[in-house]
Amino acid sequence: MFFYRKTKYIFIAHIPLFFYTTNLCLKSIFKKIFFVLFRWTHRTAFVAVSEFKRKKWCEPGTVIVLTPEAFPPLEANCGHNQIIVICNDLLNRKQELGFEMIEELAKEGFPIEIIGKNPGVNYAVKPKNFADFQEYVRRARIYLYTIRQPFGDGYNTAMLEVMNMGMAIVTVENPSSPIVHGVNGLIGKDVHELKSHLSYLLKNPEDADRLGQNARKTIAEKFSKKQFLDSWQKTLCDV
Repeated sequence: MFFYRKTKYIFIAHIPLFFYTTNLCLKSIFKKIFFVLFRWTHRTAFVAVSEFKRKKWCEPGTVIVLTPEAFPPLEANCGHNQIIVICNDLLNRKQELGFEMIEELAKEGFPIEIIGKNPGVNYAVKPKNFADFQEYVRRARIYLYTIRQPFGDGYNTAMLEVMNMGMAIVTVENPSSPIVHGVNGLIGKDVHELKSHLSYLLKNPEDADRLGQNARKTIAEKFSKKQFLDSWQKTLCDV
């Protein structure tokens, strides 16, 4: 009946389904219905880029975490007094991205620079192109990540990329985070603990470097390109 079923498709879930506002709930219901109908008429394998996203879709399937791209190395002997956040559309995604914590830290004078498309945020910069983006990133040594569950993973691709560069991570508590407190980054339960961790790293650049080097080891051990390619090879062979 369904000639489409001769081919097997792979559905990749990059974005979770959210239900904490009416608008997001309606969007998520529409996406789920569309996927169920597509799967009914097509032979479809489900792949999610994180376990959190797989659970949000309530689907059995494979989890293949994106591997970070190789960026140019951090600039030597600089950036220890610079904190960066990489994200887009902060004002419209305040709750999801933890913008209230970033705002409080910025108001207290922490040297935070947000990199991305964020109209209305006066301490955000919009790179001209990808090379310009890389230059902004490599001038810093501390990366701030404020996404909590149930709003998102304890990491995103940008965080994995700066870890691979050797940047120190300061993040809010999230069960899916790859950060182990005091080993490859620092974890805060709330904005007050984030303030303490950021203040410490700004005053102790040698510890920022130590955490950054351990973060690089974490990427090599858990998020390597080989693991990524091997996982996709297996998935494609199964299909």
